[in-house]
Amino acid sequence: MISKDQAVAVIVEELKTSAADAVAGKSASEIGLLVLVGQGTALDSLALIGVIAGVEAKLKERHGLAITLFNEKAMVPESSPIRTVDAMADYILAQARG
Repeated sequence: MISKDQAVAVIVEELKTSAADAVAGKSASEIGLLVLVGQGTALDSLALIGVIAGVEAKLKERHGLAITLFNEKAMVPESSPIRTVDAMADYILAQARG
């Protein structure tokens, strides 16, 4: 089973690869609150898609988790389960638990 720390680490690693400017110079707590979807987002739409695809691939490769993060709910800014890095990590854990 994946832990929240492991999920956050995968997300942060992918952000550093796909959207390095978004996380540059930020502390761990600031990164956890980084807005990924909606008003105040740190990413443009192409960067977001790259991060999502990269996170999904790393979760499958490293943890054996076939999780889809990109869906209709994810793109509704007010209620997106991937609105922030912490929210995405929580969503990953919820999906992993089934």
